[in-house]
Order: sequence, then C-alpha cells, then structure tokens
Amino acid sequence: MSKKVISSPFLFLFLSIIYPTVFLFTNNRELYNIKQLVVSFLIILIFSALLLLFLKIINDILISICSSIGYLNSKFNIILYGIYGCIGTGILWLLFLLPIYRIIENRFILIILFIASLIISYLFFKRIGFKYVNLIIYILIVLNLIYAGIMEVQYLFLNKIHVKNSYSSSSIVLKEKPNIYLFILESYHSIDVREKYYNIDNNWLISQLEIRGFQLFSNVYSNYGNTLSSVSSIFLMDHHYYKSRLRQIPTEMYFRKIIGGSADSIALEIMSKNGYQFDYSYAIDYLYSPSNMLNSNINIIYTAIRII
Repeated sequence: MSKKVISSPFLFLFLSIIYPTVFLFTNNRELYNIKQLVVSFLIILIFSALLLLFLKIINDILISICSSIGYLNSKFNIILYGIYGCIGTGILWLLFLLPIYRIIENRFILIILFIASLIISYLFFKRIGFKYVNLIIYILIVLNLIYAGIMEVQYLFLNKIHVKNSYSSSSIVLKEKPNIYLFILESYHSIDVREKYYNIDNNWLISQLEIRGFQLFSNVYSNYGNTLSSVSSIFLMDHHYYKSRLRQIPTEMYFRKIIGGSADSIALEIMSKNGYQFDYSYAIDYLYSPSNMLNSNINIIYTAIRII
C-alpha cells in the first residue's frame, strides 16, 4: 500500500465502514449462513462506494471553488482533513452503537460523548493526519479476517462432528401426527420459581392458559441454565454436555446447528421422516442456524447483522 493511499482521508472513510462490518460479521458468523453474509457485505460495499464517490465530488467542487477565489492553501486542506476525520468517526460510532443503542439508558451522556469524540477527532486529524489511524484499522481488519477464517474452519469441522444418541430416527414411526407448536418464553422461569423467589403472581396467566385448554405442569425446570443449551437438548433428545467430542468445538455454534436441523437434531429428523414440515418464520435468527431441512419450508430474509 503506497504512502499516498495509506495517508488518504478517503481510505479512512472507507475503512470506517468496512472495519465495523468485518468485526460484526466475525462475531455473528454462527447466526447467519454464507448467502446472508455475502448479500449484506455486497450491500455495504456498494453503499460505501457511493458515499465515497459523493464525498469525492463534493471535495472536488470545494477545491475548485476555493481555487477560483484564491483561498486554496495548505490550511484549507488541513481543515478538510479535520472534517473528514469527523465524518469517519461519526460512521464508526453509528455502526458500532446502532445495534445496541436501545440498551443504553442515559442518552444525554451518549450524545455528549459523541460530540466530544467528533471534536477530538477534528483536532487530531488536523494535526496528525490519517496515516497511523488507517494503518491501525487496516491491521484490525486483517486480524478479524484471520479470526473469521479460523472460525470458518471450525464451522466446517462441525459438519463432521456427531454425538452418538440412543435414538434411531429411521426406526420411529408416529401413529398420530398432530400439529406441534414450540413456544419459547425467553428467560421465563417456572411458575413455582416465579412465585417463590420473585413474588410474582401468575394466577391470571394460569387461568388464561387453562381456559384455552393448555395443560400446566408444576416443578418443571429447563435442562440447562441458558437458552441455547436447553433448547438444543430438546432437539437432540439427549444431554450434550460432557460429550468428549464437544470439548474441541465452539458449543454455541453447535447448539444453533442442532436447533436448525443441520447437526444431530434427532427430533427434527424423526418428524421429517414422518412427513412433518417446519415453519421457523416466527423464530428469531439468534436461536438457530438455517439448514436445508428448513430452507425448503421457510423464507430466509437477508437480515442486517446485529449484536446480540
């Protein structure tokens, strides 16, 4: 990379878009399939290219105007550097904070920090320029891509990992095939626990469920202490912790593949061979990694990457 390119403010603007994108893609790889990632990345590349083109046109117009009135000098370029630094810093803020801004309670402090960062970046880039910042962001992008490659190897390795299960999906024939609905009440404790430890009255909920024909069970607990572990054990129809083969792979990624039907999902295999189809259209993408078993029955939307 030439000295002129590495010192370019336009490179900083481009990297300000690409780095958060690569970072979020790397940290959300297990949530999305390759098609979703490619489509999202192409959209971001097109957007960044159009933004840079727009800014380049504005830059050339400003230079042309200032040159015609005799104001074009090194001081003017320094001011432009500061402005471009503010724009790039603002992009970094928006792309990193946009997915999680809802969880930040004090918006006033957030606004103050945002304005302060713009002022600091303006002064910094006027004085220092873009060379070192571009170099740092470029290195961060490369490191994230290396990490993403390692994760991809692990992801491919998952396709060869299988946990032995005492059930044989091919030998089970269902005599009855009613519709099955799985409701997942995220972080909702059992009725007994909510009443005993949190002093929450569940009588209204219980009565409403019973009116609608639901059968409720007391003293019911999840298999594990978090969502992915517990739900995946239902689809696996077995306990998965302490399986020797699971100690060398990223477990959350594996749990999503179980729930999505692409790895050891005995429950889905049994239902599929008995003629069931699966509608995951109401399931959040955090919960599962899509498989061919589901792709023919649901519409996969190319959603934007987000932090969970």
